[in-house]
Amino acid sequence: EKEAGLEACPDHQSRHNFLKLNSIWSELKPYFIETYGDKCWYSDCDITGSFGDIDHFKSINDDYGHLEGDRALSDLGQILTDLGNELDLFCSRFGGDEFTIVTFNKEYDAIYVCEELDKKLDYYNDKHNLPYLLQVSIGYSYYKEGESLHDLVKNADDSLYRWKYKHFERTNKEA
Repeated sequence: EKEAGLEACPDHQSRHNFLKLNSIWSELKPYFIETYGDKCWYSDCDITGSFGDIDHFKSINDDYGHLEGDRALSDLGQILTDLGNELDLFCSRFGGDEFTIVTFNKEYDAIYVCEELDKKLDYYNDKHNLPYLLQVSIGYSYYKEGESLHDLVKNADDSLYRWKYKHFERTNKEA
């Protein structure tokens, strides 16, 4: 099943990202339908798409080596898996140090999920005492009826970069 929209991607990178998104959606759609029912994607269910990445991941690789970067990715993956199992969320690595979290219900909104992830990361950082902090930035978007998966992820990604800009601009001014 081809989702409309590829023709709206003007350049190679946009087309690559759109095709990657459609590929992920084709893999995820059967999971959504099996777990939450076909109606879930169509509006009977509150869906939030979150998009995030590891803060200063390049610095972890550069300063402590790629094995430590792999450890950070693996450990974050386990934290996301645990969070997903506890809250019945879909969590997945998107690529590189990027990840997605999809919520499907009214019990847990994106802010609550982000707060729970922060708690898990605080616990992880306290427990492991590494020379860096494993932290993430997350943006999210609420599904609007008629929106495509592409729109949902793009809006979440835009939200991520707005948050990063505000957060890191403030942090740099304090330094």
